[in-house]
Amino acid sequence: MMPRMRPFWILALLPFASSAGDESKRVPSFSGERIDFTAWFMLFSAYVAYKLVSAAPLVAGSRPKPSAAPPPIRGRVAPEPPAPPAPIRASDGSTTNQAEIDAANAARLAWMSTAQVVLNAAEIKEATDACEKWTNDNTQLYGLLVQAMPAWLVTSLYNSHLNDGVAAIEFLRKAFDANSGDGGDHAAHLAKLQSRSIDARSDISEADLRRQFDMMMSESAAIQRTGNSPPSEATMIAFYDNALPIAYTTMRQHARRAKHATLLAHHMDIMSQAAATQADPQSAANAYAAALRAFGYGMMAHLDFHAYFGFSAAWPRRSLPAAPPDCSSEDAAVDSMASLMIVNSVAKLYRVTDASPKLEIETADGLVPVTAIGVALAYLRVGNSWECYEIPDVMVLEKCAFTLYSTRVMHALFGFKHAFESGVISVPGAHDIAIYDTGAAYVTPIAFVPHGSPRPAVVHRATRDALDAFRAACAGRHT
Repeated sequence: MMPRMRPFWILALLPFASSAGDESKRVPSFSGERIDFTAWFMLFSAYVAYKLVSAAPLVAGSRPKPSAAPPPIRGRVAPEPPAPPAPIRASDGSTTNQAEIDAANAARLAWMSTAQVVLNAAEIKEATDACEKWTNDNTQLYGLLVQAMPAWLVTSLYNSHLNDGVAAIEFLRKAFDANSGDGGDHAAHLAKLQSRSIDARSDISEADLRRQFDMMMSESAAIQRTGNSPPSEATMIAFYDNALPIAYTTMRQHARRAKHATLLAHHMDIMSQAAATQADPQSAANAYAAALRAFGYGMMAHLDFHAYFGFSAAWPRRSLPAAPPDCSSEDAAVDSMASLMIVNSVAKLYRVTDASPKLEIETADGLVPVTAIGVALAYLRVGNSWECYEIPDVMVLEKCAFTLYSTRVMHALFGFKHAFESGVISVPGAHDIAIYDTGAAYVTPIAFVPHGSPRPAVVHRATRDALDAFRAACAGRHT
């Protein structure tokens, strides 16, 4: 008898999919970690549906193993003739129906001389074929499954469920998935359902919303697999809202007013608001500038450049923290009067939204032309780290020798609170930003992401409602 091969030899003989460069044809790999099982199993199920369609119902558990073939039933094809009739006697003792009796006996003798056959042969063949097809699919499923396993799990599956894909999947489910009747599993998935997959300080992101929703739906399904009912839709909506960062506050309020019946409807409402918020702001900025021109723009701020130049010259050259990659840091004057941010170079704009605004700022030196308007990606020192903020409608005044940080802008767009005497800018949900008193002005470190540089991975953006309200307020001040 041929000895059983070691499982690692089986791995070597299995038809591992395609070349190293064609990742789309590879079996999704399982890490062997419980936390990764659900996501992997969904991918593996899809792979089986693509590669081995007939085995997909085995993975889903909707195609049980067919019943074994029934035992053969032997008999003759022709029906058994009726038994001979009872003899009928005449008065003289003769049999009046002897001919009918003889004919019946002859028919029975002829029937008994025919060969017996298996009467249910077709049923047996159908059942046998079904069992063979199921077994073949089950064996192929085992082959695909083993290719996805880490080596230590291959050994376990080989020793306990060789060539039995359905039993191997059941083994994995019991080891790594939520199990019916397991209180610990139920508690773990219920706790995960109430967790957040979005950082508390993240800006609005459709991708973040999708991840949170997908995580919650996966955990809800896992709770059902433990044999328990998932939380109600109203409770799911509350868990979802509690997981969203502060940037979604207004969106949450709007969605709650709609009183959606399901988490899906609530999620799609917030998704649509997020999509609108993340739309390209260039056209909005251009429309805003046009509105200011229509209102006779010119009094955005009254700036005394002579005084600021004096302040700038008097500022001690402080030692600034190392700037983020591709940036250079400087001190910005923290101003509570300016309605918009001001920089002194177009190079400090990440994106120009109006290259020829035809606007002017009234200053102590007279009207100063605005060179350009755009969006700046500005790093601020939040605690001991640099955090990037997207600031719209930044004005470029090339005659200005410094950057002007507008407290109005940052309060309106991001909820910052500025305490000059205490030397701090309070950031909602984060550490403070320091304000330094140079003796001539209040300043804070700032660094700009230059045009053409890669966009930072995390950029804080104002909500659409906050941006619209701020622009409306600006327009109202200049009518």
